[in-house]
Amino acid sequence: MSSDRDTAPLGRRASGVVHEAKGRRRSTMGPARLVSVLGVFVALSGILGAASIIWGWVWMTNGPNYPRELDSLPQLIQFDQTGDATMTVLDLPVWVRLLSAAPGLVQALMLAGAAFLLMRVLVEIGDGRSFSLAIQRRLGRIALLLVAGSVAVTVLDILAIWRISFETWVFAESVRAEGGRTSTSMGTELPVITWLPLALGFVAFALRWAFKDGAQLEKEVEGVI
Repeated sequence: MSSDRDTAPLGRRASGVVHEAKGRRRSTMGPARLVSVLGVFVALSGILGAASIIWGWVWMTNGPNYPRELDSLPQLIQFDQTGDATMTVLDLPVWVRLLSAAPGLVQALMLAGAAFLLMRVLVEIGDGRSFSLAIQRRLGRIALLLVAGSVAVTVLDILAIWRISFETWVFAESVRAEGGRTSTSMGTELPVITWLPLALGFVAFALRWAFKDGAQLEKEVEGVI
């Protein structure tokens, strides 16, 4: 018959395992909730910012709304126009306004999507499934999302800069064609390159392979035991 001295170490080990599991879950669930909240905040900020550009008006609580200045677009540093006409954001076609808003919107949705996937990774780790296939897949999706999204943001910003410049030229030519006078001076931003998300995407690719190696090692250890 087993004595108390035989069962005590086993009980302490079981208690230690339960305590460790609770500690792991506490240390991962807090960051998981924070990441999910930040993801929602980033997504909403991107959507509202894009809607403001596409709408083309400045909303006023104590006065009438008025058209947004052209240099309020994220692609322009400054825009000055003298003569018989002044161009505003509303003079751009809707699809050009959408193109101008697209880089910021894509970046926001990219970060929000990566945050959601990271939250799921943290939950899996908190549940003790650190080397599960689900984590490997989510790390791969995070990597693909950040790398492809970063490239898309840069390409869309380049297209937006080119098209806005072209539209200002068309506007000036239309004023001159009607006998008016106009002169424009425009400064554009450099194309956006999201260096940090791009670098984190490659880090996520590396982590995916590290977690895959960890899962293989875990299987080998279980086989030996």
